[in-house]
Amino acid sequence: MHILVGDNPFHGIKHLAQSEARFRGGVKDLGYAIKLVISSRDAGADGFMLSVSDTTLSILNGIRDHVDRRKFLIAAIAPYAYEYVRKATVVGTVGLVKEFVDNVTKSSNIRAIYHGFRAAVSMDLLNGLKALIDYELGRIKNAYGSKPWTLMLHELIVDTLVPYGLTEVLAETLEYIRGRGVVPGIETRNLPTIYRALREYSVMDYVVFSAPFNSVGFQMSPSKEAYEEFVRRYPGKLIAFSVLASGLLKPREALDYVAKFKNELLGIVIGVSKEEQVSVFKLARELLG
Repeated sequence: MHILVGDNPFHGIKHLAQSEARFRGGVKDLGYAIKLVISSRDAGADGFMLSVSDTTLSILNGIRDHVDRRKFLIAAIAPYAYEYVRKATVVGTVGLVKEFVDNVTKSSNIRAIYHGFRAAVSMDLLNGLKALIDYELGRIKNAYGSKPWTLMLHELIVDTLVPYGLTEVLAETLEYIRGRGVVPGIETRNLPTIYRALREYSVMDYVVFSAPFNSVGFQMSPSKEAYEEFVRRYPGKLIAFSVLASGLLKPREALDYVAKFKNELLGIVIGVSKEEQVSVFKLARELLG
């Protein structure tokens, strides 16, 4: 089973706390964040799950010479939607689009520029998503020196396209990611619903999912039982996050529950914000193998 370091503490979200789920600012020291990822690797983690942002790209650049990039997996989520929303409140939606187009152009990524141009001319959503994929893959490769293992579409994209009947656009975007030599993925908090909407598409044979999975049903819509049924029916598909339920569960009790599904889950994600918390990866490796 893959045991991945989560990036939530680097974006101001804290999971190894019993009394609070969020804290102001997160891990602000990039050097310390880089050290945490490397220490987590030493304790048993074999990868890093991240939302693509300036912060996480800097961390990737910092760890690239300290890990075996053939074995240390990068699971990337794109876009980092909250960063885009934050920018939109400052420059507006039109300003955000202009900034994205400007960034794509400056990146000299020919694929991204091509699809971005087609999207702008024809107002084509699919080409816009292809431009986004190419742009984000280029940023990751520049920072880390290689492509990620998987590129997952952020839940705000996934959970918006499906209800609006744009499932085919989503499936074609996933196929495009696969065509770029990367495992296509989906992050969602509505796992059974999203799978049912996409299951008829052949690309689903290759798609991996990331969704909440914990003993108290935290963020698991419609129910914990539905998620348990999913992992039993489709083993090797789910990378579980929120396993500690944002601090509601202690590591031992959380991992004891996850261990019941160690033959069905593809992996888990845990975020740490202090060096003394890194031992959770050693415990996870002992319980999960």
